Amino acid sequence: MELVVLSLVSMLDLISSFYLWQFLRLLRPSYLQITKLLLIFAISIQSSFIAFELITTSNIASLPSWFSHIVLTEIVGIGCLGLLHWKRLLPVVLLALVLSSFVVAIVPFYLSSGAILSLPSLWLWLHIVLMIVGEVLFLFSALVSLVYIASSRQLKNRESPSWLTSSLSLPKLDEVLGRLMVAGVFSLSFGILLGGFFAERFWKGAWWLDAKVLFAHFTWLIYFLILLLRWLKPSWRGQKSAWLASLSFFLVLMVSGAIDLAFHTKHDELKINGASDE
Repeated sequence: MELVVLSLVSMLDLISSFYLWQFLRLLRPSYLQITKLLLIFAISIQSSFIAFELITTSNIASLPSWFSHIVLTEIVGIGCLGLLHWKRLLPVVLLALVLSSFVVAIVPFYLSSGAILSLPSLWLWLHIVLMIVGEVLFLFSALVSLVYIASSRQLKNRESPSWLTSSLSLPKLDEVLGRLMVAGVFSLSFGILLGGFFAERFWKGAWWLDAKVLFAHFTWLIYFLILLLRWLKPSWRGQKSAWLASLSFFLVLMVSGAIDLAFHTKHDELKINGASDE
């Protein structure tokens, strides 16, 4: 059942992105309405799937390891639905829907492992959700920065607007970018603090040297430094911030992938009954 549900959600996100792209090209209101309906349908399916998993499991602290990926794409979907009412940021929504469709499409590859994420405390899900919310906010900040860069380049070259550019002014786009990064840093801060509290309680040894713990602090530090530069030097706002936000997000993605491939972390020890069980 999981494979069918995930495939359907991935397809709905992709179709939604297609109709949104058509709306940006042709400006037909019916295309935007279809996008909203498809997105609501996809969110409803994911919400029902998440609720079903929570109801049928005997222990909410022990859920499939891919569950967090579904929560991530659910939050992205809700964010996209909210941004659809802000038509000037529709290019950001389009990019987010394409990425969400890809993430949902690769989740089935995790199904074969059968790994279960066994948490020592139910409250650790709050840590996971806060970290996911931070990641989603940084994702949207990267997408806004890409729209800013594209819009800035078109204005500089006096080119006609395309589907990727926003009708928002560059200062307004920069303001949105800053707010997203601030919210992301706050979410990540609370997630890291909560994770540290439980790590001190349940993990032995130098848990703060765990690769994923260091990675979380590395991510927080990057975005904190960007915000600090924006605050101290106004010249770092705008184009420089946009490039830093987009490059930082892709750097974080690459480091995260490298850690997953090259390191066995204490987080991996929470996975049982699967390929990661040692």
